[in-house]
Amino acid sequence: MYAESAYLFRHVLLREAAYQLHLPSERARLHGLAFALLEDWAGGRAPLPPSLESGEPCQLHSTDLFAQELAEHLRLATGEPDHSSTGSMAEVRRLYLRRAAEHALRERRTEAQALWAEYALCCDDVERALALQRAGECALRVGEPAAERFLRDAVDALESCGRERERGVALARLGACLRSRGKVEEAEHALNHALKLVRARGTLREEGLVLEALGVHMTQSGRAALAGDYYQRALEIYRKVGDRRSEATVLGNIGIEHRHRGEDEQCEARYLEALAILTELGDRHNEATLLNNLAGLYWVTDRNEQAERTSKRALELQRAIGNRRGEGITLANMSDLLRDEGRLDDAKEMCLQALAIHREMGSRRFEGIAMDNLARLHQAAGEWEPARHAFEEALAVLREVRDRRSEGTTLCAFSTFLVECGDPGARQVWNEGAAILRDLGDARLEASMAEMRAACARKGLAPFE
Repeated sequence: MYAESAYLFRHVLLREAAYQLHLPSERARLHGLAFALLEDWAGGRAPLPPSLESGEPCQLHSTDLFAQELAEHLRLATGEPDHSSTGSMAEVRRLYLRRAAEHALRERRTEAQALWAEYALCCDDVERALALQRAGECALRVGEPAAERFLRDAVDALESCGRERERGVALARLGACLRSRGKVEEAEHALNHALKLVRARGTLREEGLVLEALGVHMTQSGRAALAGDYYQRALEIYRKVGDRRSEATVLGNIGIEHRHRGEDEQCEARYLEALAILTELGDRHNEATLLNNLAGLYWVTDRNEQAERTSKRALELQRAIGNRRGEGITLANMSDLLRDEGRLDDAKEMCLQALAIHREMGSRRFEGIAMDNLARLHQAAGEWEPARHAFEEALAVLREVRDRRSEGTTLCAFSTFLVECGDPGARQVWNEGAAILRDLGDARLEASMAEMRAACARKGLAPFE
């Protein structure tokens, strides 16, 4: 195997040396020739796709599989004229960049973000703004920090073009991005503004997308009643317009609300209904998210073997599609499962991987949740000072991003830790955490209460309630 690798390395090195020996003009000519041969072999010149503004789908063509290579050959041809084309070299390259970006988006490939950003550089006005929005959406899907910059640029460009409907959709995406980065007030402002714009100028489906985004925001900020209302309205819209993919995502979100209320059977039914749709559509990104949520449900209902198997499948999918943020979320959830089984070393390794990913991606909320996991691992290992520090850091982050639900569960866990340490502040911390979970109607209060009572019993103390 080593000899084969060494041969391949020498081959690549010699090929690159031979390439560099050619004069720039000769290299450009060769790239122009490579483009012409590849395009002809792949089926000839692809038709121009409709503008992004039109909203019409880009029809498939046999060259789509090679569109990225074709665009790159044209870039390296440095202006070599394409005599078979009625347009300029730049126009032909723009055509294949667009097709490459569309193909990468369909296939959920990681390079989609870069291709849409590159396509935006070749465009003006509305087409540029919508290409930036696509780049931002691709970055947001995998948790890339660049999403915020792309989406802000798209919103600004659409405002300059006077396109209020399109700006409403871009604002909704920006709101979701800001929420994921812990900028809660700005996120809510963007989402509410987006809803006004799409109701005034947009389509029914676009209204559904904004309503669902608002539902997620309300869930994470602890306003369950509002979240449920937004989700139900979004679901009605998706079913009316026949948007199956969005129907599945909102069903998954409704399932999360059932889980928060301890309605495990209804939660599982919604998850499985959503999963069936996503599997049918081949949507691996959302399928991975659903599998991760389903694994969490299996864990809390004491089906650990199913939970671990489902988590591993989710992790495989997250890694295959390059969804770093999703990978981090799944790793953190798996660390919880392993801790529950007493596999502390494996759990800690996974938790630290998750924490590193969330810090790299700038996902503050999930960083706080992973820090809570780490605190509990330190506690399970009897590492008191690191546990206290991790609990305090987790609470600081969760309060910063205003994730009340996670703050409540972390406060309750911290209280149990303080009981074990003999800290007299345990009761006050418990009261704060329990009040939050009680206010939210979160079923996890029952499990937290059982842990608190067990800790008090071990210390010979009366339970706090």
